[in-house]
Amino acid sequence: MDDIRSRLWQKLAVNAAINPLVALNGVRNGELRDAAYSGQVEAVVKEVAAIMLAEGIQPPKGATDENAWLSMVWQVVRNTANNKASMLQDVAAKRPTERGAILGPLIERAEHHGLSCEVLNGLNREIEALEARYLS
Repeated sequence: MDDIRSRLWQKLAVNAAINPLVALNGVRNGELRDAAYSGQVEAVVKEVAAIMLAEGIQPPKGATDENAWLSMVWQVVRNTANNKASMLQDVAAKRPTERGAILGPLIERAEHHGLSCEVLNGLNREIEALEARYLS
């Protein structure tokens, strides 16, 4: 059961690092490696890694630090380089995004543990504002 919980949190971590950034910037997953976006990816992963630590979720592949989370995200970015993430597809189709399902749990757990999540909160606000422009 813990393995399933860890895998779900890992998937959430990857989605939080990729989906909002590609949706806001209108780029494919692989473009997140560009200098214009890579720092943002790293900032998201830094917050997510702290949340995972507080939640007792082990870094992927038995590693012991934040770099393992970043490596996992970069691997997914490489493997899905030509993909348009689901949140970008939602924005393009002017549909509600999975913002609440992806960023919501991370923000809630960060607040629960008294952790800073300014980057995640900022992305959440930006996606919410973007949605408001086409959903209202």
